[in-house]
Amino acid sequence: MPGIQLDLLLAALGEEATKKLLQAKGGQTVWIPKKEPQADHWLRQLLGPQLTGVFCRHFGGEQLVLPKGRRFQTLALREKVKKLQQRGWSQRQIAQELSLHINTVQRLVKLQGFPLRKL
Repeated sequence: MPGIQLDLLLAALGEEATKKLLQAKGGQTVWIPKKEPQADHWLRQLLGPQLTGVFCRHFGGEQLVLPKGRRFQTLALREKVKKLQQRGWSQRQIAQELSLHINTVQRLVKLQGFPLRKL
């Protein structure tokens, strides 16, 4: 049961579909069918027929341990913080909007390398 790298998922499915997959099944072991499954299969319901076909062609016949996607989640969170920061939001406003601790916002802002705006 190999763990699959996040980069491989992103390359095969794209960002939005990878996010959906990891939110639903991250941290779990899943069996990927060799052939595209029926319409009622969880994978097809989650990704739709086109992306399910792509996923099955890449990983079909394998049992995969899907990552939790923490790195993916952190990158997405950084982007949200960055956008709000660029709109002129204060750290406190960003923390409230995203349900984060103020220290988390400060750390994410510092990692991005753009100036802190305190209020």
